[in-house]
Amino acid sequence: MQFVYPTFLWGLLLVLIPLIIHLFYFRRYKTVYFSNVRFLKQLKEQTSAKRNIKHLLVLICRMAAVASLVIAFAVPFIPNDQQKENLGAKDVSIFIDNSFSMSAERDGLILIDQAKQNALDILSTYSDQDRFHIFTMDFEGKDQRWVSKEDAETRINQLRLTNRFKNLQNVFDRQHIMFDKGANDNNKSFVISDFQESFIYPSPPIDSMIDHVFIPVNGNKDQNVSVDSVYFDSPIQQLGQTNILYVLIRNHSDESINNIR
Repeated sequence: MQFVYPTFLWGLLLVLIPLIIHLFYFRRYKTVYFSNVRFLKQLKEQTSAKRNIKHLLVLICRMAAVASLVIAFAVPFIPNDQQKENLGAKDVSIFIDNSFSMSAERDGLILIDQAKQNALDILSTYSDQDRFHIFTMDFEGKDQRWVSKEDAETRINQLRLTNRFKNLQNVFDRQHIMFDKGANDNNKSFVISDFQESFIYPSPPIDSMIDHVFIPVNGNKDQNVSVDSVYFDSPIQQLGQTNILYVLIRNHSDESINNIR
């Protein structure tokens, strides 16, 4: 059992008040004069034990009432397994895709900027006691360490596009290395990307011991074409002669595309 406001438990000291009153109040005796107590002796022996039990039960009830009131103010609760896992400092690894495909736009916002904002929003949900691992497609040496929340925010704001490329398996491998360094059971993985086919395939296995969260950022749907190959009509080029150059264009979308530049 845990408590939302554990400081209220100091109020349990108040249960001493009924105990103190009981100990001191019932030690006071009253003198009652009788002309002859010979007939009262047996009655006194019979009722003394009952009276002590009654006073003890009243004392227990008073102490239980005070304790119950204090515990109620502390708001007790029984955490489930998920809440137990979330206790203590957390190790959070955030991968931000900064490949050239993230230069696409959506609603006037470049995808890399949207990804950086998503990462900052993730940071805002954690405390200053948590540790963060921020890395990108560059796989730079400086990104192979745990940093504070403030340093993580600075690193995110410094991200730029790169021509380097890694796939999802490489990302998982790097995160596993960092989590092994951390020696912490509260591991959280975030992957922010536009999830191009070349990035996610072949699909790597997901470690059930790590809580993975995938955040897609997608641009406006464009006509996705690329240059497949380029070659000359003749392998031998002759000076002053016309050389025919062939360019094969591949359409990667499911829709036909006509009259494009």
